[in-house]
Amino acid sequence: MFEEIQVSEPIGLEAYESEVHLYADVAALRAEATRLVPKLRGRTVWMVNSTSQGGGVAEMMPKLVSLLVEVGVRCRWGVIRSDRAAFFPLTKRIHNMLHGQDGGTLDAHDRALFECVNHRNASDLGSMIAPGDILVVHDPQPLALGALLKKNHDITTIFRTHIGLEHETPITQQAWAFLKPYAETYDATVFTAEAYVPPFLAARATTIRPSIDPWSHKNRDLTPHKLMGVLCNAGLQRVTQPVLTPAFEHQAVRLGEGGDPLEDIGLFFRPIVTQVSRWDRLKGYHPLLLAFVELKRRLARGAIRLGDRHARRIELARLVLAGPDPSSIQDDPEAHDVLRSLTTSYAELSPELRNDIAIVTLPMQSRKENALIVNAVQRCSTVIVQNSLEEGFGLTATEAMWKRAAVLGTHAYGLRCQIRDGIDGLLTKNPEDPNEIADHLDALLADGHLRELMGNAAQRRVHAESLVFSQVAAWLRLFDAL
Repeated sequence: MFEEIQVSEPIGLEAYESEVHLYADVAALRAEATRLVPKLRGRTVWMVNSTSQGGGVAEMMPKLVSLLVEVGVRCRWGVIRSDRAAFFPLTKRIHNMLHGQDGGTLDAHDRALFECVNHRNASDLGSMIAPGDILVVHDPQPLALGALLKKNHDITTIFRTHIGLEHETPITQQAWAFLKPYAETYDATVFTAEAYVPPFLAARATTIRPSIDPWSHKNRDLTPHKLMGVLCNAGLQRVTQPVLTPAFEHQAVRLGEGGDPLEDIGLFFRPIVTQVSRWDRLKGYHPLLLAFVELKRRLARGAIRLGDRHARRIELARLVLAGPDPSSIQDDPEAHDVLRSLTTSYAELSPELRNDIAIVTLPMQSRKENALIVNAVQRCSTVIVQNSLEEGFGLTATEAMWKRAAVLGTHAYGLRCQIRDGIDGLLTKNPEDPNEIADHLDALLADGHLRELMGNAAQRRVHAESLVFSQVAAWLRLFDAL
């Protein structure tokens, strides 16, 4: 059941050091590693989560593991598997409840299922770990695994959760009550923000911000030729000239009836509003769709002055709602329903509006190709939105900020910890209000100078707080403290 994931990251610290604005970050990490890594000799650090692709944890893991290995830590990564069809719907309910969303009652049957799947995975991992090892369990899905292994093995355990809500509710309390018997056995817990820590874990909790790899295929700079090549290879741009690289075996797919073919979205030519996320109802896709429709209708009814450049910009603007092919994400069974609901609403629009909206699923068979597609689409975007109703920490927003994009987020706690309203981007107070979202889209599309100022500030903020080098150093300090 348990599966170890092999990590092969070709870019190492020496390459990052060659870039002048990353040199100091690498030097600081090397200094921490020189001081702390010798104390870890003989131990293996195990990183365990629930999926190897799709979502922020899977995005971060390869580079986090590879850099820990490069600085001298013996580190391995594995994911839990389940043949019980009800397991991931259960953990998705728990996920939503930790965000304050009603998930019903968690009962003894749910606990038996949760422990059964974790026990089978713990049995597999138990044959691989050794005394003194450090086990880091990411998010609730494998939480019981660490508790089970702690009983029978002389290991140090850390629970790292990437989700949470900044205030307690009866729903979050119920979710934490379900998880408490497992979480309280861990030697330490790691949260994205101090506000997410439940009281019973406060004494052993620390915070580490998620981070991005600036040179990953999703975040690296793309020359105009490379950018156009990726769009053509992915089926997102019509091929009118010879392209150096071959078409991707698996291409992006536009869903729904009506509208132009996928290659005619106009990514390279039109003002583009984009959101790239999992197909999750907490990501606020549906209100964003309605907001874009409202923006177009304002133009049609004369609320936006005709004849000026901004009116032309609104006329030409298109909305891209993109996310992973849901069949490829084992731990997110809700995605199919969210996507089906979104395409149903899309199908009810007029042909003209459907023509200006593209709902796109992105292939996941190749991690590299998926990352390049997301990178290219984001770099073609005039405004990048993360309209989350709740968000523990939005790596998609971090990635957009690193690209100096104009970002529209929400007051979800994880987003407002990243984006300073009016400085690094704009924040919507009510992500379910299409009119407020439309007002912000209108303002950002109207002012190119504002977009540039916010984009520059956003990149500086990511560089200061959210690059992978600082996260690796934070993990080394935590291992040392334990």
